Amino acid sequence: MKKPYLTEETIKQAFTFLKSRKDHAHTMKNKEWESEFENSLRVIEELSARKR
Repeated sequence: MKKPYLTEETIKQAFTFLKSRKDHAHTMKNKEWESEFENSLRVIEELSARKR
């Protein structure tokens, strides 16, 4: 059987990466990117039932 791509660890890594990108967009005052990263984080939370 192939190794699954979506594991709890890879989901956590993706969440951490997107959170850092959202924070960077906020620092750069890029509201469009910030909202896109926030949306991505929300999708991951909803799909994985992961809470902040």
